[in-house]
Amino acid sequence: MDANRVGTHSNSKPEMCDKAGYLGGKDDDRLSKLPDDILVDIMSRMSLKEAARTSVLSSRWKHLWKYIPFLKFDADNVYKIMDHHSADELIEIEAPKYVEWVNSVIQSHKSPTLKQFKIHFHLDRRHTDAITRWIEFAFSRQAERLELNHESFVNPKRYYCFPRFHSFATSNSLKALSLKSVHVRDAAVEFILRNCPRLEELFVRYSHNFSNLEVCGSSLKLKRLDL
Repeated sequence: MDANRVGTHSNSKPEMCDKAGYLGGKDDDRLSKLPDDILVDIMSRMSLKEAARTSVLSSRWKHLWKYIPFLKFDADNVYKIMDHHSADELIEIEAPKYVEWVNSVIQSHKSPTLKQFKIHFHLDRRHTDAITRWIEFAFSRQAERLELNHESFVNPKRYYCFPRFHSFATSNSLKALSLKSVHVRDAAVEFILRNCPRLEELFVRYSHNFSNLEVCGSSLKLKRLDL
């Protein structure tokens, strides 16, 4: 009886387990409470495609990924595809998709500056116009690191040729330039060195085009040179 009496006359209220926040309601969405710059920083640590997928979360997230300062266009599953296709077949089948992806991202990108711009796919001189536009975009956004990696198994006779003299290849922000399987002539490197005074790292691999390169100047800040 005493037990029943205690239960009947108790003033305690049952704990509400369905209130917002306890079961993951809107109040519990701590991530969305963070300021935009923190969210952009978090997305910068994701792959580019993962960051883009966050646009479906809400209207606030729709455009946030477009402000990330790291644009790394790494090709997914390329080596798996290569198990079934030759290099030429890969370029014919997958390169148009890759070019379209890069173009769509840079057309919608909103950050005024870039920490890194990276192209990593099996491209050659057939894609010269697109690649040159991408380089121009990277310089226009004052990229600190620029990397073109077109893979060494592409026929060297069809390598993309880095522009020799271009007004866009002038930057006070560029600190690192990496070119792999890209034809680069002496004059192009010398032009970059003269017009990118903060350049600290220059990496060129599989170019085969150097003949009489001069790397000199009192204003050079190079810490690493790999040719």
